[in-house]
Amino acid sequence: VVVQPVVLQKGQVCTVKLRLLCENRFTGETCKQNMALKPRDKKEAVFTWEEPDCGVIHFAVARPRMLDIAGLVALPLRRPEEAAVLVRPVPHILPEVPPPAVVRQSSTQQQAPGRPGPAGMREFTDIREYREGDPLRDVHWKLSAKLDKMIVREASIPSGTSINLGFDFFGDPALVSRSIARVEAVSDALGEVERPHRILWHQAGSKLVRERYIETKAEFRDVLWLLLSTRLPEQGEPMEHYLPVVAGPLFLARPDTVELYEDGVLK
Repeated sequence: VVVQPVVLQKGQVCTVKLRLLCENRFTGETCKQNMALKPRDKKEAVFTWEEPDCGVIHFAVARPRMLDIAGLVALPLRRPEEAAVLVRPVPHILPEVPPPAVVRQSSTQQQAPGRPGPAGMREFTDIREYREGDPLRDVHWKLSAKLDKMIVREASIPSGTSINLGFDFFGDPALVSRSIARVEAVSDALGEVERPHRILWHQAGSKLVRERYIETKAEFRDVLWLLLSTRLPEQGEPMEHYLPVVAGPLFLARPDTVELYEDGVLK
């Protein structure tokens, strides 16, 4: 957090005093500190808070005032607008990208150029190396560039399944942040092979499972803002209770692992 000085006239920097109020909306932790920027500081004063592993940190300023050059008269200053910053969970690196199980279970529909209607709608459920005669429209250009070889999407009959990423949204913030980091890692892996997916978590205080459809990293960042600006409840319903109603494979993120469920059964 940087507090800028106030310049009255050329070369005249006044002392600015204020109280900085901080709150982690995810953990509920708060911090406040009186700050003073004096003429000898010249440019800025820096405040550091070591508390959060992750969360949306909300900042507000109270009682901002400016002292004259002699330090005798205090004049009130207009309070600046409140602000917030997203502190992301510590990233988790998957052992391989994309996980083979993700590729096998995933599916996306794509319209074939020049073939309108159902005849042009194909379902892709796997990827493989290019073989002579494969249509260029099936080439996965992004993954081909990354692997330095031609990769194509392999079509099959539509199955209607979708990929789900779930986690428990209650308990110890440090453990939940590790689960969220694993969700983000799997989401990034799916993004590498252009596989849309859903993020699932239980809404505390109700019987609802919330979900967000993800196609881009920007959409996942929006989910992070939503999750980490919500006060984490101490207790809640585990996602295992909702496995029978989840359509398609579910990757359930734990603090130390990711489990794959199909039809409610651990694979």
